[in-house]
Amino acid sequence: MRTRLFYILLFYVLSASAQEFGTHWIAYPAVDSTSQVWFRQTYISNKRPVFAKITIATTGYCDLYVNEFNVNRDFLAPYRESKNDQPVSITYDVTRFLRTDSNTIAVWYSPSYPHINERQISVCYYGKDWKGKNFAHFSDEDWLCHLADRSISADGTESQKGCSYPFYWKGNSFDPACWQSVVNASDNDSPHFVDYSTSYPAEKVNKIMVPKYFDVDGDSVYYEFGRGFYGTLRVTLRDCKIGEKIMIDGSEYTCNGKIDEQFYQKISTYHGNRIRIYGDEKFRRAQIQKIEAIQTIPDYHTDFLR
Repeated sequence: MRTRLFYILLFYVLSASAQEFGTHWIAYPAVDSTSQVWFRQTYISNKRPVFAKITIATTGYCDLYVNEFNVNRDFLAPYRESKNDQPVSITYDVTRFLRTDSNTIAVWYSPSYPHINERQISVCYYGKDWKGKNFAHFSDEDWLCHLADRSISADGTESQKGCSYPFYWKGNSFDPACWQSVVNASDNDSPHFVDYSTSYPAEKVNKIMVPKYFDVDGDSVYYEFGRGFYGTLRVTLRDCKIGEKIMIDGSEYTCNGKIDEQFYQKISTYHGNRIRIYGDEKFRRAQIQKIEAIQTIPDYHTDFLR
């Protein structure tokens, strides 16, 4: 109890002393209230930089990838209270992920809750090159963006389309078809930043639980975990049809028809012990190969390199 109280007090101290940095906000050209977005940019280098960091600011949630490696170690970053879109910046040391010829930065973004905010992400990639010369690259109109394979809804559930984009979007080699140039978002009247450059609150995965048994009731299957948990769900499916729709705890998954496919909650959370799954006329219980409850707990970063 005392430890958690300390973290809460420290969080408010950090928030109060937060500082702004030079932001270069970018966004998807047609910003709406529910879409999640992929962003990416590749930077060419003659040799591997000596070191580099990335400071990323967002009004929502982000996953940061460098050359396909997930830089974030948290379950969901940054930590936010409910219905909060205050700009939050986090700085990561990404030296260990760098390549000799080119380095691709990719970002998954989601609104923190269903609403429109034209400031989505701001990225600064900086460090020293192989000659020891300082460099800095900022997110600008040369970045590309694409609607992600999922979105959020007004009630906090998610929609994931397993068949929406067949190409790998995080790597150096990708198909640029259907990608768009980002738009620069205004930085005027930007609200005060919370800066997590050294320490910050977060959530981490504590354990993964599987159900004890299931019941079939009409067109629905109910999975009982035996004890309540807070976290998210992951469901592995097999032998589904292309376009088949399956409802999992209120979230909708559209199948791609591959041998194995997986639905997972990205930002929505579950609190309880019993999960309902049902689908359209194509749905069969045997399609559900595995269902997992991913329990999360509060965490706090105090290291500097992450």
